Amino acid sequence: QEYLFAARVASQLESGTAGEVPALRTLLAEAWWARSLEFLAEAFTPQCRTLLRGGLAAWELRRGPVEASALHLAAERNLPGVARLLLEKGQPPGGVQHKSRHIYGSVEETPLCCAASRGAGSVVELLVEARAEVGGFQSAQVSPGGERRERTPLYSAVESGHVAVARLLLQRGAPVDGVQYREAAQGAGGRGRQRSCADAAGSEELRALLRRAEAEAR
Repeated sequence: QEYLFAARVASQLESGTAGEVPALRTLLAEAWWARSLEFLAEAFTPQCRTLLRGGLAAWELRRGPVEASALHLAAERNLPGVARLLLEKGQPPGGVQHKSRHIYGSVEETPLCCAASRGAGSVVELLVEARAEVGGFQSAQVSPGGERRERTPLYSAVESGHVAVARLLLQRGAPVDGVQYREAAQGAGGRGRQRSCADAAGSEELRALLRRAEAEAR
């Protein structure tokens, strides 16, 4: 089905009759459409470039309580083909590109931290090659009660058990030591907590990877 969609859209784009194609944000936000868009990016690259150019020009930054860039949605859906074309078109690889605020709290996140937490290694590699910053706190969650939690991309990968992504980030210069997660309660008297990547490592493979990186950093 994805192939049929991609082939039909490619044909419509070539003939200038792509008016029935959903908006780019819809294509990126819904799982089936996203898979079809990725197939289009890989199999019909010139036509996908045309679709992205028009979609970015009419991009709807906010939808309901969520603000998101096209690149962030591509990272969230693990769409390396689409992410590559977006980066080629000059979309910035770093910075907060997702914000959501609702009754359950708020979230702010970079595409790199999003991709790292989901184990999207190909997207992580593309972002790093495009000079996205690999260190620093890049995800912030605030609960309705005001408790704030922040994570680095490396911590997000380790916490989620993504060994290959953690290894890639370390190879690209992500700092292994120091505080990689912190939380603080609302108000000056609120108690906070800090964690290292070693604290979040849930497997011996991850712990060994972190130990080697720490030894090499000394």
